[in-house]
Amino acid sequence: MKNFYVLRLMLGVLLLTLSSFAFSRKCTVCIINSYGEQSFLYLDEYKPGMWNVTGTHDYSMYGGTLWPVTGTYSCITKKLHYIATNPEPDNCSLWANQVTFDYDVADTALAGNFINSCGMSKAFSAVANMGKCKPVEQTMLKSGEFGTSGSSKNNRSLLKLPKGEKLNEMLKDKSVNIQVTPNPARQFANITFDLATATKARVSIYDMQGNLVLNIADAALAAGKHNYQWNLQSVKGTPVKGGYYWLRVVTDAGITSKQLFVDK
Repeated sequence: MKNFYVLRLMLGVLLLTLSSFAFSRKCTVCIINSYGEQSFLYLDEYKPGMWNVTGTHDYSMYGGTLWPVTGTYSCITKKLHYIATNPEPDNCSLWANQVTFDYDVADTALAGNFINSCGMSKAFSAVANMGKCKPVEQTMLKSGEFGTSGSSKNNRSLLKLPKGEKLNEMLKDKSVNIQVTPNPARQFANITFDLATATKARVSIYDMQGNLVLNIADAALAAGKHNYQWNLQSVKGTPVKGGYYWLRVVTDAGITSKQLFVDK
């Protein structure tokens, strides 16, 4: 008799398990935040009202990669929480190792914030679309603007592109590899880039509004490595304010921009 009750109990547990699998729900959703970044999420309901979240967060539009995502969503509390992990962590030398996203969900409108492993945080909003994400180059951004939600140590604000430059230029493979050190800059910024062939080149600094701050160089340059130093002054010879700036190199091959931060 005891074995009979044990068997009934085991059968009951099995039926509950099977029914939970039978009625579990799965879906995909694309979260597009106010910076234009996309999270492609898979939601798997593991018990009524509670979902496991996996997927990717796309930083490719800033020269990064797809970061794997894990998290949870509750239909009861309307809280969406997930963590994007850098597949190639570098401990904040350029990129954060992790970015944590927390959203309050109201229908398809989301309000939330991020915090990254470099100690930066910011509030922002997002929109949820059921189904897959579009290719990153098709995401809707404010005209002439793009930004990042904390993936990078220094790239944390929504910035305007330099005047004359379009978003599709930022999404192309770059013809010039630019290095800026130190970044953040406090007294000066060393600028280094390589040219595959001889070309006419213009090296300029722009502010957050896309206005020209200083032309550092405008000349025909030979192939090879080139070095310049910016003393953090404007064309008027006055020190610039602290904040974000664009370094732009224009060659016959195209336009390459790199963001830098003046720490004052």
